[in-house]
Amino acid sequence: MRKLAWLVVGAFAGVVVGVVAAFVRADRMRIAGTMVPYGIVLALLGVVVSQLWLARRFQSRWISIGFALGWVVVTIVLGAANGTDDLVIPSGGTSAAYVLIGAILVSMCAAIPPLRLNDAAQASYLGADIEPDGQIEPDGSAPQFSQPE
Repeated sequence: MRKLAWLVVGAFAGVVVGVVAAFVRADRMRIAGTMVPYGIVLALLGVVVSQLWLARRFQSRWISIGFALGWVVVTIVLGAANGTDDLVIPSGGTSAAYVLIGAILVSMCAAIPPLRLNDAAQASYLGADIEPDGQIEPDGSAPQFSQPE
């Protein structure tokens, strides 16, 4: 049941980040007379960082897989013709690059295992106490210190 919950949370996050990234990817600026589509790099960087952060924070590959599914679905929906000629991701070279590179990146991020948290972060995430030397008490209780006599 927990895997399904992580999959749903990841899909929701993928949809939200995918919608934001679809609008950000259209940003560009003119430098020395040449249009530079920096929005694609910015959008894909945001997608990858969000996906890797979620996988690391929740220590689950399922949330990353859900994120990839949500991103792909929202990208397809925003790029599909709906009869009104209002497309967020229109056909063209930069849009094709965004979709292709984005699909490769979210698939790669979904396939790699999540990075492990360090002991202190894992302990605070689990609510356990940490000894002064950085070791976690096995029962989660506070370390006992003896008073000097």
